[in-house]
Amino acid sequence: MNALKAQIFNLLAIKQVDENTFSTDTVWINSGGRGVYGGQLVSQSLASAILTVDPDFYPHSLQSYFLLAGKPGSPFTFHVERIRDGRSFASRAVRVKQNGKLIFTLNCSFAKPEESTAFHQFAMPKVYAPEDSTQVLGNSQKDNHNMRIGNFIIDQNNKIMNTLDFKTKIAVPVDKKLRSNFDLGINDHLDSLKENSASKLNKNDIRIPYNLRWMKINNLGTEKRHKSLDLLLLACVSDYRILTTTALPHFFGYNYNQSNLGITVSLDHVLYFHSPSSADMSDWVLFEAESSFSGNGRGYVTGRFFSRKTGELIASASQEVLLRVNSIPGSSPNSRLVFDNSPPKFISSATENNDTSETEIVSSKL
Repeated sequence: MNALKAQIFNLLAIKQVDENTFSTDTVWINSGGRGVYGGQLVSQSLASAILTVDPDFYPHSLQSYFLLAGKPGSPFTFHVERIRDGRSFASRAVRVKQNGKLIFTLNCSFAKPEESTAFHQFAMPKVYAPEDSTQVLGNSQKDNHNMRIGNFIIDQNNKIMNTLDFKTKIAVPVDKKLRSNFDLGINDHLDSLKENSASKLNKNDIRIPYNLRWMKINNLGTEKRHKSLDLLLLACVSDYRILTTTALPHFFGYNYNQSNLGITVSLDHVLYFHSPSSADMSDWVLFEAESSFSGNGRGYVTGRFFSRKTGELIASASQEVLLRVNSIPGSSPNSRLVFDNSPPKFISSATENNDTSETEIVSSKL
């Protein structure tokens, strides 16, 4: 526990006040954010809870709500309530305050690992390897700022909380039809289409509410890590631009430059950790996100995190977001959209397809 505590204090920038209270002076605001980055609150709250639980237990779920925007200038205080400690499960509630005001709540549950003969998962999407520089979207992927809504940059490397060297990039799908749709989300490509009247987009050229993104933390070194630390790091990056998934159909493709983004913020955040042993944030993790609904000023996003090494489903996420969009005067966006959602299809048993890393990540040879 002492080693885990030291790693948490170092990477997640929290300190202990007493046995049930923790605090941080760090308030990291991502570009375009109204307040503290949500992933900071999620990961620091979960870290505070982890430090009150037997290290043989791993987090398996959390549910949280963003109540007020955290602002710079004052510390956050994390109050942990020890709800229950059982033989197989433990529960904690965390309340985060700034200047005496409640800004965030998180409830989480922990479990001991156990074997199970009943196993299934969705397969990792087929994408090109993140190192494959020959695969670009829209023939215009010159840097990491290739998806923007106005000045709101969707893909951007960052130093989260000034401690985590975070890298992210769009994953390029192998499927040609899906890849063509992803092209409709690249600003430079859309700008070039507008200049070419022969390539004018029609109302059916809609960027679907689905995205694939590689993520990793670069500065973890070779020191042995407790798996709870990797789950905390995943929790931290799980909120990174997830909310933009619900905006994709309304700001890209045919709807490019037809609306203004009024405001978008996270309202809640939910995580389920499925395979703690496969979490390794020092290597690339594939994040698959989709939005099944947007309306009434809100959007809903779900996502899945896959291990690049094994193809295992590490965790699932869901989030409801505030999304207020205003049409630009004189524009005619295609705004009431319905998408098909096909049911799952059985592929093979795990014993027939153990090496998912080779079958799901493709290296091109051009």
